[in-house]
Amino acid sequence: MKGESMSKLDFLITGLVLTVGLFLCGAIAKTDAGLVETPSGTTSPRPAQNNCRSTTDAEIVATIHEKIKADKRFDGQWRHINVSSRDRIVTVRGWVKGRVQANDLVKFARTTRCVRGVISRNLRSFFSTMGCGSGQKRCGDTCIGRNEECNLIQ
Repeated sequence: MKGESMSKLDFLITGLVLTVGLFLCGAIAKTDAGLVETPSGTTSPRPAQNNCRSTTDAEIVATIHEKIKADKRFDGQWRHINVSSRDRIVTVRGWVKGRVQANDLVKFARTTRCVRGVISRNLRSFFSTMGCGSGQKRCGDTCIGRNEECNLIQ
């Protein structure tokens, strides 16, 4: 009886070890982790990274403005949408006519080449009649941080 119980335990442990081994092999194969490539002698620079070093914040803002202008849903709302960028981190502030449009503004910023991050916590899908808070200034029909640049769409 004792020997029979032991063989069942050995069988379970062996099965568990094999399952874990197969899982790890599958993970390595899927992610190519653990595979070492020998250098070919020529290094390929990361073009997106190199191009982004020369991309200015003004170029990023201009690209996002063009995306907004191309979307007719934002016609008539340009005075209350502000897009600014510092060190390729974009801030979108203001208000638009609905949550879908607010989400699309964030998507425009996130999908713009060379953008490292997007801040949109003060983007609203409604108009607020409250004035600007402390540390803010007026920018068109919305409020932005005192240190932010007012970049209304022209």
